Amino acid sequence: GDHEQGQDDDSDTDGCCWTHGGTLRAAIDRTDDRKSYGRRSGLSTRNGSASVTIPAMAALFALADLHLSLSGAKPMDIFGEAWVGHAAKMAERWDRRVGADDDVLLPGDLSWARDLEEAAADLGWIAERPGRKLLLRGNHDSWWSSASKVRRALHDSCTILQNDAHLVAGRVVVGARGWTAPDDPTAEPGDARIHERELGRLRSSIQFADRAFG
Repeated sequence: GDHEQGQDDDSDTDGCCWTHGGTLRAAIDRTDDRKSYGRRSGLSTRNGSASVTIPAMAALFALADLHLSLSGAKPMDIFGEAWVGHAAKMAERWDRRVGADDDVLLPGDLSWARDLEEAAADLGWIAERPGRKLLLRGNHDSWWSSASKVRRALHDSCTILQNDAHLVAGRVVVGARGWTAPDDPTAEPGDARIHERELGRLRSSIQFADRAFG
Protein backbone atom coordinates (compact mmCIF):
# COMPACT_ATOMS: atom_id res chain seq x y z
CA GLY A 1 0.00 0.00 0.00
CA ASP A 2 2.76 2.49 -0.74
CA HIS A 3 1.34 3.74 -4.04
CA GLU A 4 -1.53 6.18 -4.38
CA GLN A 5 -4.52 5.06 -6.37
CA GLY A 6 -4.55 6.61 -9.83
CA GLN A 7 -0.80 6.42 -10.34
CA ASP A 8 0.66 4.08 -12.93
CA ASP A 9 2.52 1.24 -11.26
CA ASP A 10 4.82 -0.53 -13.72
CA SER A 11 6.84 -2.34 -11.07
CA ASP A 12 4.52 -5.39 -10.99
CA THR A 13 5.28 -5.89 -7.32
CA ASP A 14 2.36 -8.10 -6.38
CA GLY A 15 2.96 -11.30 -4.48
CA CYS A 16 5.11 -13.79 -6.36
CA CYS A 17 4.27 -17.50 -6.40
CA TRP A 18 6.40 -20.33 -7.70
CA THR A 19 5.26 -23.89 -8.21
CA HIS A 20 7.30 -27.09 -8.24
CA GLY A 21 6.15 -30.25 -9.96
CA GLY A 22 4.37 -28.52 -12.84
CA THR A 23 4.06 -25.28 -14.75
CA LEU A 24 1.33 -22.90 -13.72
CA ARG A 25 -0.41 -21.83 -16.90
CA ALA A 26 -4.10 -21.46 -16.09
CA ALA A 27 -5.65 -18.03 -15.68
CA ILE A 28 -9.33 -17.39 -15.18
CA ASP A 29 -9.71 -14.97 -18.08
CA ARG A 30 -7.96 -17.35 -20.49
CA THR A 31 -9.56 -20.66 -19.58
CA ASP A 32 -12.02 -22.30 -21.97
CA ASP A 33 -15.30 -23.66 -20.76
CA ARG A 34 -14.86 -26.46 -18.23
CA LYS A 35 -16.79 -28.91 -20.42
CA SER A 36 -14.02 -28.87 -23.03
CA TYR A 37 -11.67 -30.32 -20.44
CA GLY A 38 -14.16 -32.81 -19.01
CA ARG A 39 -13.19 -31.89 -15.45
CA ARG A 40 -16.57 -31.58 -13.81
CA SER A 41 -18.21 -34.84 -14.89
CA GLY A 42 -15.16 -36.88 -15.93
CA LEU A 43 -14.41 -38.35 -19.35
CA SER A 44 -15.64 -41.67 -20.68
CA THR A 45 -13.57 -43.82 -23.01
CA ARG A 46 -13.75 -47.38 -24.25
CA ASN A 47 -11.22 -50.16 -23.77
CA GLY A 48 -12.38 -53.00 -26.00
CA SER A 49 -16.01 -53.58 -25.06
CA ALA A 50 -15.70 -52.09 -21.57
CA SER A 51 -16.52 -48.46 -20.83
CA VAL A 52 -14.01 -46.77 -18.52
CA THR A 53 -14.73 -43.50 -16.75
CA ILE A 54 -11.75 -41.28 -15.98
CA PRO A 55 -12.40 -39.38 -12.72
CA ALA A 56 -12.74 -35.62 -12.94
CA MET A 57 -9.53 -33.76 -12.07
CA ALA A 58 -9.23 -30.61 -10.02
CA ALA A 59 -7.92 -27.58 -11.89
CA LEU A 60 -5.45 -24.91 -10.80
CA PHE A 61 -6.17 -21.24 -11.51
CA ALA A 62 -4.33 -18.02 -10.69
CA LEU A 63 -5.66 -14.48 -10.51
CA ALA A 64 -3.88 -11.42 -9.12
CA ASP A 65 -4.74 -7.72 -8.86
CA LEU A 66 -8.38 -8.10 -7.86
CA HIS A 67 -8.24 -4.58 -6.36
CA LEU A 68 -11.62 -5.01 -4.71
CA SER A 69 -13.26 -2.07 -2.98
CA LEU A 70 -16.79 -3.12 -2.07
CA SER A 71 -16.76 -0.48 0.64
CA GLY A 72 -16.63 2.10 -2.13
CA ALA A 73 -13.57 3.81 -0.64
CA LYS A 74 -11.47 3.37 -3.80
CA PRO A 75 -13.68 2.37 -6.73
CA MET A 76 -11.80 1.09 -9.77
CA ASP A 77 -14.13 2.82 -12.21
CA ILE A 78 -12.19 6.05 -11.73
CA PHE A 79 -9.75 4.48 -14.21
CA GLY A 80 -12.32 4.32 -16.97
CA GLU A 81 -15.54 2.81 -18.27
CA ALA A 82 -13.98 -0.66 -18.62
CA TRP A 83 -13.71 -0.90 -14.83
CA VAL A 84 -17.38 -0.27 -14.06
CA GLY A 85 -18.74 -3.28 -12.16
CA HIS A 86 -15.42 -5.11 -12.37
CA ALA A 87 -16.11 -7.14 -9.20
CA ALA A 88 -19.37 -8.47 -10.67
CA LYS A 89 -17.64 -9.30 -13.95
CA MET A 90 -14.90 -11.22 -12.15
CA ALA A 91 -17.45 -13.06 -10.02
CA GLU A 92 -19.44 -14.16 -13.07
CA ARG A 93 -16.37 -15.54 -14.85
CA TRP A 94 -14.91 -17.10 -11.70
CA ASP A 95 -18.17 -18.82 -10.75
CA ARG A 96 -18.61 -20.15 -14.29
CA ARG A 97 -15.13 -21.61 -14.63
CA VAL A 98 -14.01 -22.68 -11.15
CA GLY A 99 -15.46 -25.68 -9.33
CA ALA A 100 -15.69 -26.35 -5.62
CA ASP A 101 -12.79 -28.82 -5.78
CA ASP A 102 -10.51 -26.57 -7.83
CA ASP A 103 -7.64 -24.49 -6.42
CA VAL A 104 -7.12 -20.77 -6.97
CA LEU A 105 -3.89 -18.88 -6.29
CA LEU A 106 -4.46 -15.21 -5.40
CA PRO A 107 -0.98 -13.63 -5.39
CA GLY A 108 -1.59 -10.14 -4.17
CA ASP A 109 -3.32 -6.78 -4.50
CA LEU A 110 -6.61 -8.27 -3.38
CA SER A 111 -8.26 -5.25 -1.74
CA TRP A 112 -7.80 -1.47 -1.60
CA ALA A 113 -8.91 -1.50 2.04
CA ARG A 114 -6.74 0.22 4.65
CA ASP A 115 -7.47 -2.21 7.49
CA LEU A 116 -9.13 -5.56 8.15
CA GLU A 117 -12.44 -4.00 9.11
CA GLU A 118 -12.67 -2.17 5.80
CA ALA A 119 -11.52 -5.31 3.96
CA ALA A 120 -14.31 -7.46 5.44
CA ALA A 121 -16.65 -7.14 2.44
CA ASP A 122 -13.83 -7.83 -0.02
CA LEU A 123 -12.74 -10.93 1.91
CA GLY A 124 -16.37 -11.98 1.99
CA TRP A 125 -16.49 -11.67 -1.81
CA ILE A 126 -13.47 -13.97 -2.07
CA ALA A 127 -15.04 -16.42 0.39
CA GLU A 128 -18.19 -16.63 -1.73
CA ARG A 129 -16.27 -17.73 -4.82
CA PRO A 130 -15.94 -21.47 -5.43
CA GLY A 131 -12.69 -23.35 -4.95
CA ARG A 132 -9.93 -23.50 -2.36
CA LYS A 133 -8.12 -20.18 -2.28
CA LEU A 134 -4.46 -19.53 -1.41
CA LEU A 135 -3.83 -15.84 -0.65
CA LEU A 136 -0.54 -13.97 -0.79
CA ARG A 137 0.01 -10.36 0.20
CA GLY A 138 0.69 -7.78 -2.52
CA ASN A 139 2.28 -4.36 -2.27
CA HIS A 140 -1.14 -2.66 -2.20
CA ASP A 141 -2.62 -4.89 0.51
CA SER A 142 -2.18 -2.45 3.38
CA TRP A 143 -5.14 -4.09 5.22
CA TRP A 144 -2.97 -7.23 5.68
CA SER A 145 -1.64 -6.89 9.23
CA SER A 146 -0.25 -9.83 11.19
CA ALA A 147 -0.62 -13.31 9.74
CA SER A 148 -2.61 -14.50 12.76
CA LYS A 149 -5.16 -11.67 12.46
CA VAL A 150 -5.57 -12.27 8.73
CA ARG A 151 -6.09 -16.00 9.27
CA ARG A 152 -8.82 -15.33 11.83
CA ALA A 153 -10.61 -13.02 9.40
CA LEU A 154 -10.68 -15.52 6.54
CA HIS A 155 -13.28 -18.09 5.57
CA ASP A 156 -12.38 -21.78 5.88
CA SER A 157 -11.94 -21.98 2.10
CA CYS A 158 -9.06 -19.47 2.28
CA THR A 159 -5.46 -20.02 3.40
CA ILE A 160 -2.58 -17.55 3.43
CA LEU A 161 0.95 -18.11 2.16
CA GLN A 162 3.50 -16.41 4.41
CA ASN A 163 6.81 -17.89 5.57
CA ASP A 164 5.52 -21.36 4.66
CA ALA A 165 4.56 -23.50 1.66
CA HIS A 166 1.48 -25.39 0.58
CA LEU A 167 0.71 -28.43 -1.53
CA VAL A 168 -1.79 -27.25 -4.13
CA ALA A 169 -3.14 -29.51 -6.87
CA GLY A 170 -0.07 -31.71 -6.65
CA ARG A 171 2.34 -28.76 -6.74
CA VAL A 172 4.35 -27.28 -3.88
CA VAL A 173 3.73 -23.52 -3.86
CA VAL A 174 6.15 -21.07 -2.25
CA GLY A 175 6.17 -17.29 -2.43
CA ALA A 176 6.61 -13.85 -0.94
CA ARG A 177 5.42 -10.33 -1.56
CA GLY A 178 7.16 -8.72 -4.52
CA TRP A 179 8.85 -5.37 -3.92
CA THR A 180 10.95 -2.80 -5.77
CA ALA A 181 14.62 -3.81 -5.80
CA PRO A 182 17.01 -1.25 -4.26
CA ASP A 183 18.93 -0.94 -7.56
CA ASP A 184 15.75 -0.16 -9.50
CA PRO A 185 15.74 3.42 -10.90
CA THR A 186 12.33 4.00 -9.28
CA ALA A 187 13.44 2.76 -5.83
CA GLU A 188 12.76 4.98 -2.84
CA PRO A 189 14.78 5.15 0.43
CA GLY A 190 12.57 2.69 2.33
CA ASP A 191 12.42 0.07 -0.43
CA ALA A 192 15.72 -1.67 0.42
CA ARG A 193 14.54 -2.65 3.91
CA ILE A 194 11.22 -4.06 2.70
CA HIS A 195 12.87 -5.82 -0.25
CA GLU A 196 15.34 -7.56 2.05
CA ARG A 197 12.56 -8.59 4.45
CA GLU A 198 10.57 -10.17 1.61
CA LEU A 199 13.66 -12.00 0.37
CA GLY A 200 13.97 -13.44 3.87
CA ARG A 201 10.34 -14.54 3.75
CA LEU A 202 10.91 -16.19 0.39
CA ARG A 203 13.89 -18.08 1.81
CA SER A 204 11.75 -19.16 4.75
CA SER A 205 9.03 -20.32 2.37
CA ILE A 206 11.47 -22.41 0.32
CA GLN A 207 13.08 -23.88 3.43
CA PHE A 208 9.64 -24.78 4.78
CA ALA A 209 8.86 -26.53 1.49
CA ASP A 210 12.13 -28.51 1.68
CA ARG A 211 11.34 -29.65 5.21
CA ALA A 212 7.67 -30.41 4.67
CA PHE A 213 7.66 -31.85 1.18
CA GLY A 214 11.26 -32.88 0.45
